[in-house]
Amino acid sequence: MKQSESFLFYTTVFLIHIFCSSKFFGLDITDFIIKTYFLLYSLHIISSISMFFINKLQKTNPFLFLAVNFIKIIIYTTFLVLSTKKNSLDSIVYIAHFFIPYFIFLAKELFENKKKIKTKNND
Repeated sequence: MKQSESFLFYTTVFLIHIFCSSKFFGLDITDFIIKTYFLLYSLHIISSISMFFINKLQKTNPFLFLAVNFIKIIIYTTFLVLSTKKNSLDSIVYIAHFFIPYFIFLAKELFENKKKIKTKNND
C-alpha cells in the first residue's frame, strides 16, 4: 500500500510538472522531464530497498546511509552533466527542471523518515 501511495504521489507531481512546463512556459522538454522522473523514482525505490536492508543489519553503521546518499548524488550529477551537454536549450532550464522534482521528492523522503523515527521512538 505504501509503494502505491508513493507511486501515486510521484505520478501526480510528474503530470503537474509536464502540464505546467508545456502550457505555461511553452517548453518542449518533455523527454528530459520523463527521463528525470524515471531516474528519481527508480533511485528512490533502490535507495528504499537498500535502507531497508541496512536497517535489518545487527550493527548499523551511519556511513552506510551516507554511502547510499552519496552514490545517489553522484548519479544525479552525472545525469545532469550528460543531459545538459547534448541539449541545445540553455542548461539552466534543464537544471531548474531537474531540481523542481528533486527537492519535492527530497522533502517527501525527509517527512517519511521523520515519521518513521517518531513512530519508532513511540514504540
